[in-house]
Amino acid sequence: MKKIYPQGNKELLSMMEKRAVNIERAESIIASLEDVNAPIMDMYGCSTTYLCEAVRNICIDAVRLLLRYGADPNANPPDLDYDCALWELAFISPEDNTPDAYSAAYEIAKLLFSAGAKPTLLIEGEVESLYDHVVYSLYNYEVIDGQMPYYLALYKLMIAYGTEDGNVYSLPKLEAKIDLSRIDDYQIRLFRSDDGYHVEGHMYDPKGNDIGRL
Repeated sequence: MKKIYPQGNKELLSMMEKRAVNIERAESIIASLEDVNAPIMDMYGCSTTYLCEAVRNICIDAVRLLLRYGADPNANPPDLDYDCALWELAFISPEDNTPDAYSAAYEIAKLLFSAGAKPTLLIEGEVESLYDHVVYSLYNYEVIDGQMPYYLALYKLMIAYGTEDGNVYSLPKLEAKIDLSRIDDYQIRLFRSDDGYHVEGHMYDPKGNDIGRL
């Protein structure tokens, strides 16, 4: 039987869904929460957390506020319909398949990783982490149209902030340390090998130097 959790604050959830956050009002609501990480029910009867909802709706203002008030970017309570904010980064809804949405999702990813999110976090029932999922998708071209630049940027962030290997894929050993203050200026490029089948990636620093095969 599906577990029912307390109804989330509808005003806050509505602001997230509309991506129209009244910062002062949202902060007041979040500050009053007994446990910012506690599971809730959203406005459609799905079990989730406030941070999952903020990420799922690509609402950067809400993500920023929730992290400020202690939301755990690695939280993954079992048995929720939406159980891990970090994983929501990989599943942008088709109606949000736009450059602006991907740009906002990239900024949210930076906030989550800066707050300690683990790219290699395994959630219950999964054999691959977000890192593993993104790597596999990129090297097997299993990304939807328009999503490739975003997945490459997400891959870059996970390499930069990652501290351990994934469950399936290892972190690359780069020739130079990534300067996180200039992370936006780094770039990953994928190339097909001479056999026309295999794909390899390389990381380039802000000066355009190749600092390692991925």
